[in-house]
Parts: sequence; C-alpha cells; structure tokens
Amino acid sequence: MKLHNAHIVDSYKEEIDSVKFNQSRLGEDHVEKELVVRCENLWWNLDYFRRARARVLRFAYGDHYDDKILIKGKWMRQRDYLSAVGGLAIQINQVKKVINSIAGLWTGEKNGPTVTALDTNMEGYGEGMTEVLKAIYRVNGMSVLGGEWLNESNIGGLSIAKNEYSTYLGRKKKEICIKNVNPNMFFFESGMQDSQFKDLTLVGQLHELAFNDLCAAFAEKPDDFAQLREWYSSDSHYGLQPDPVDYSDPNRWEDISFNRPRQRGFCRVIEVWTRERRPRYHVLDTNSPEQPYDINADDRDMIKQIEQTNKERLAEGRRLGWRDEDIPLIEYKPYWFIDTYWYCRYLTPDGHVIWEGESTLPDRGQPYTIMAVPFTNGRIVGHASDAVDLNIAMDRALVVDDMVKRAGAKGVMFVPEDIVPDWMGWDEFAEQATSINGIVYYKPKPHGNIPEMVYSHSSAVDSTNMISLFAKLLEDGVSVSGALQGRAPAAGTAASLYAQQRQNSVTPLAPLLERFKIFMDEVAMKTLNFVQEYYTIQDYADVVSSSEILQAMNLNLALMGDLRYKVAIGPGMDTPQYRDQLQEDVMLGLNSGALGYGDYIDLLNRPYRAEIKRRMEMRQAELAAAQATQEQPQAQPETEKP
Repeated sequence: MKLHNAHIVDSYKEEIDSVKFNQSRLGEDHVEKELVVRCENLWWNLDYFRRARARVLRFAYGDHYDDKILIKGKWMRQRDYLSAVGGLAIQINQVKKVINSIAGLWTGEKNGPTVTALDTNMEGYGEGMTEVLKAIYRVNGMSVLGGEWLNESNIGGLSIAKNEYSTYLGRKKKEICIKNVNPNMFFFESGMQDSQFKDLTLVGQLHELAFNDLCAAFAEKPDDFAQLREWYSSDSHYGLQPDPVDYSDPNRWEDISFNRPRQRGFCRVIEVWTRERRPRYHVLDTNSPEQPYDINADDRDMIKQIEQTNKERLAEGRRLGWRDEDIPLIEYKPYWFIDTYWYCRYLTPDGHVIWEGESTLPDRGQPYTIMAVPFTNGRIVGHASDAVDLNIAMDRALVVDDMVKRAGAKGVMFVPEDIVPDWMGWDEFAEQATSINGIVYYKPKPHGNIPEMVYSHSSAVDSTNMISLFAKLLEDGVSVSGALQGRAPAAGTAASLYAQQRQNSVTPLAPLLERFKIFMDEVAMKTLNFVQEYYTIQDYADVVSSSEILQAMNLNLALMGDLRYKVAIGPGMDTPQYRDQLQEDVMLGLNSGALGYGDYIDLLNRPYRAEIKRRMEMRQAELAAAQATQEQPQAQPETEKP
C-alpha cells in the first residue's frame, strides 16, 4: 500500500508511536485518568464471574445456607429461617469432593517439564534448561501451585500465573518467581475471541501494598518517596492501624473495591499492561553471523553507529578495489515496519504514573499466563459449578428427612385440667410429665380420665433413594465417578474392572486436563523467557550440576531469538515407568561392560551417589599410591670403595 499524498502522511506521523503520542496528549501532568476508567470498566465486566466464583467457593468451603430468601415480605438467611422453624441446617459437601478429586489427578504427577532442543546441535542447551526449570520449580513450589491453578479452573474457570524477577521471601538476591494471581484482583480486555488469549490487548492486576513495601519497590531517591507520600497521604499515615475486620473470608468478594484497598494503611496500586505500537527497523548484516535484530526507528545513536560502520566498510572495500554493490553493508532502511509490544504502567487510583516502561523480555511479551474455561462466547464458568444445584438438592433432602422424622417422633399430650393437682403448677406438671422417669402424684377423679399421648403418623419419605439419585446425577454432571474419587468398589468387583472404570471416568475430563497441560507448558515457556533475559553465566553455573552440560550450552542466549521455535516443552521423565526402563537399560550396559559402576551411579541419580563417588575416588587414590610404591625401584646399598 502506498499513499501519494505527503500531507496525509505528515499529519499522522506523530501517531505512529502510540506511547509517545499518548504522553504528548496528556501533557506535563501525565495523569492516565482515561486508562484508569477503562481498567475499572473491564474489572466490572467480570463482576458476573466473581459472583459465580464466590458461590462455588461458598459451597466448597463455606456455609451452604447463606443464601437469602423472602419470607412474608422479609429477607432472611436460609440458616436463620431453619432455626426459626425449629429445623437443623444439615449440609453435605459434594462440591469440595469434586474439586479435590480432579486436583488429585495433577497431584499424582509431580514430575517437572522437560526441555527438548529441536536442533540436534543444541541438545546440551535442552538438558541444561531442564535442570534450570527444575530448580526454579522447586524453589517456587510448583507442585502446590499447579494444584491451586487446577482448583481455580474447577471453582471459577479462570487460572492466572505471573512470572516476576524480584526478591523472594525477603532475600537480597533477585530470583525468578512464579505466583498465583487472585482472579478477584484481575482484569483483562473483554472483547477477545481467541480462547488462548492471543488477541489480548490489555491485562492488569490490582495490588494492595503496605506503604513501606510501596516505597521499597518504586522509590529510588528522596524525591520519589516524597511524591509517593503525597499521592497516598491518606493511606500512608503512620497513625493508621490495619482494619480489625477479618478479610480472609473468600466469600467477601463484595468488599473488594477497584479504587480502594480493603484494609486501612494499605495502598491501592493498579498494574496495567497494554499492547502498543512503535516504528522499528529490521537490521540485516550479511557480514555477521548474528541473527537479524530490530532497532527503534527513533534510536539515533544506533542508526548513527550503523551508518558509521557502513562508511568504514565502503572505504575499506574501495581500497581493496571492490565494487560498491559487492561490499557487504548493514541494511535497515528497506525494512521499516510497525511493531507491537507490551508496555507496563503502575498507576495510582487517580491515574498518576508511579512507574512505566516497555517489556524487556525477548518476545516483548507480558508476564501473565491465562487459562479460561470454557470461554465460549466469552463466558467463564468453573467445572464444579454444575455440582452446586445438585448439592443444594441433597442438602434439602437431608433437611426434609430430618424434619419429617422429628415430626413423626413428636407426640402431643392431652391433659384434662381437673386432674392437675392444686399444689402443682402447669409448668411443673409438664416438666414432670415429659421428663425421663418423671413421677406425677394426683388424686383420681370419679370419671377416671388420665393424660393421653397422641402421636402423628407422617407419610414415609424415601430420602435415601433421593440422595442416591442426586449423587448419581452429580457424578454424571461433573464426570467424577466413585472410582475417580478413590471410593472402595463393591464387593466382588474385579481389579481390572475397577481400573477400567477409573480410566473411563477420566475420559470426560480429558478436554479440561489437556487445556491445563497446555497452560502449564505456557508457564514453562514464559519462565524460559525470563531465564533468557535475566540469567547470567554464574546463575547457570549455580544451577546446572554437570560441567559437561554447562559447556555444551549456548550461553549467549540473546542470539537464540524466539524460544518457541527452538525448543519444545514435554512432560517430565521422573515417572515409575521411566525409572524402570532406565534401570533396565543401565543394568544391560553394566553387565556388558559398556558402562562402569560410576556411570551406573550417575545415570540412576541415586541420592547417595556423592558419598559413593567420594569413596570410589579415595579407593582409587589409595590403589594408585600403592601401585606407585611397588613400581618404584628399590635403592641399592652402597659398597665401600677400596
């Protein structure tokens, strides 16, 4: 496409760089009020999701009778109503059982990912990055985080992971951290169509930071502290104490505000990542083994350096008698293009910019990995939400059964007034008549009437079959059978049949588990991007155990480019099947003489291998010393000279 009107090109030239154009439009104050309003609207767009998630959370870990009902024009909690009518709020937690059963499928797989280099010349890189990933996963407790993310997909349908390069648990050294983001504090562009979030243009998170932590994160000089103190004057006052109200209840989602923190003395910080545009040049140097790279179109220092290099090459080529068209130059002008990248801003609720900057990752991406299920027409629904209504029906059946049985067991005593002794009050008579082993003395009248107990005969309610029916419907609805829950099989059930039932029960969950597997692979790839950006040679040396692997790795990771096309993430090999096969192969090599005992210890990765190798080295040193002593020629005795 080519525009022939130069006036049109000049009128829109300043808008090519979206960040610079936005900063010029905001002026000196640089207050992002429009962006804050946009983020708040996106946060409110997820209100339906937060409500549905809170309901599932309540039925999994809270009170099933907290819903409000209208009784004679007055709203009251179901638990309060049952207490008023003399009922007992009985609840059976089936939703929690569904969540734990599905999470158990992941908990049993504790092996980390494996990085495989697609290029055979980079196999050492794949092995080294596998060890790096395992070390990062071990520090961050990924076996626990994986279960939390799977629980979130069951409860609300939205799982969010975030990678950071920051201090971890108060340590001074920065490390790659992987965190689980609370979905209630998260928002993103709601007009997306791709379920893998590839068309994402805005994503953000709400933070509640103590003023000390806020200053530690963003204040680099005294002026920064003064500015933060002014922006958060009401929240950073030293006299403020934390709110005594307990906000740990996950059902109190309604207490979350976009602009205000839930506790006094804390500061609301809005982290926003937006996809921006910028003109760049694609630099191609045919005389260099390095891969092509991109530079900003307004990077005058870099352009000046390229032009100076081209002048030197032209002068050298002409001196050698080369033609100008044969001299290899650095080309960039023909490769102008508009690039998109992610830009980060930390904002106050008023729109003041605390910090801003573009992504430094190799793919210029944002740090979040998101999984939303099923994301059909933009809807996010937790897998366990289908069990809530059936759980309510089971609770109601238990309550009805309890009330019917209590009403059937209850009797009414009819007492003629004239048989109550004059010296005994009505309350005392009722207490003695209804108490166990109670005795009432009275003088019989001529008519011979005595107190009579009348019992009601309630219709039989087959509550057992009702609850069994609801349980069967619940298992069918969420695809969590008794075999998957680990329930003991019926007497006489063959082991092969029970195993087949468990396998069949996993089949309906295959789409959810496959989505979760892709999500975990994306988290691993995002972690590799952080490793590629922030790890130094010393960091690799601290993690990679084998010096041979470390030497085989290409530590100049900046030349790797996009890792998605260089490596593949696969399942880990720390499984019983893999260990059995490795044991068999290593024993075969040991028996054939192709491998030594030291190789056997290294390959099987025994926990005590270091001690065995140390003793082997000591033994070899002793044998070598003994052999050297034996080979040393014995000294001949000197003879006296005549």
